[in-house]
Amino acid sequence: MKYERPPITEALVELHFSEQNPDHGVGARFYDAWKSRCQKREQIQFQRFHIGVAPTAPPPPPPPMPTDRLWFDEPVSIVHVGPRYLSTHVLHPYPGFDAFLPRLQQSIDQYRSLVQPVAIEQVAMRYINRIDLPLAEDGSVAEWLKVGVLLPDTFHGLINGFNVHSSVDMPEIASEIRYSFRSGKRSESSAEVWIDIQVTSKKGSPPTLDSLDEWLHVSHDKGIILSFEGSVTDAARTAFGVNYE
Repeated sequence: MKYERPPITEALVELHFSEQNPDHGVGARFYDAWKSRCQKREQIQFQRFHIGVAPTAPPPPPPPMPTDRLWFDEPVSIVHVGPRYLSTHVLHPYPGFDAFLPRLQQSIDQYRSLVQPVAIEQVAMRYINRIDLPLAEDGSVAEWLKVGVLLPDTFHGLINGFNVHSSVDMPEIASEIRYSFRSGKRSESSAEVWIDIQVTSKKGSPPTLDSLDEWLHVSHDKGIILSFEGSVTDAARTAFGVNYE
C-alpha cells in the first residue's frame, strides 16, 4: 500500500563488503565521480573498539576508517561510503520504494566500479517511522496503532518514555527482522511514537552480489511493509493518505 504522506523520516540500506585490499581512498574517489551532483560533502572517521575480559590485554583497535558522507538533491538523499562500506539513505519526504531503489542501485554500481568487492558480508534495510498520534480533549490517544505497551498506573508521571525491541527470523532470505517501538515527546495535542523496522542478513548467510536485488525486494515487501501495515489501523491509513494508483 502506498501513501501520499508516509510517516517515514528515513529509509536506508547499509552494505558491508568483503575485499582483498580495502581501499581507504574510495570515499574521495566516489566523491570525485559524483561531485557535480553533490550538494555537500562531510569527511568522517569511524573507529571500531574491542572490549573484552581476559588475563592479557586486548589487541589494539584498528586505525580509524576514513569515510565520506555525500548529500544530494531533494528529497534529501545521502550516500555514506568508505572502505568495505556503503550506505544509501533517503530522508523525509520519502519518495517511495520505486524511486529509492534506483538511487540505491546507482550507488552500488558506482562503488563496484571503483573497488570491485569480492562479496557482500552483510546487508541491512531499515525504515524509521515517526507518527504523531492526535489526542482528544480527555487526553485519550487516537486509535491509529495496533501495537503499544500498557504500563502500571504507579508509573504515571515517573517515566518520560519507553522502548520495546523484538526480533523474528525471515528464513526465506536467511535474515532477521528487528522491530522497535518507542514513545517520544508528548504535547497537549499529540503523542509522538516511533516505529523502527530493520531487516538484516544473518552472519555468514548474506545474499550474493547477483541475488541482492531479490533480497532487497523480499526485505521491503515481506519484512518492512508487512510489519508496518500490521502496526497501524485504517484510521491511520486514512490520515497518511492512501494512494490507490
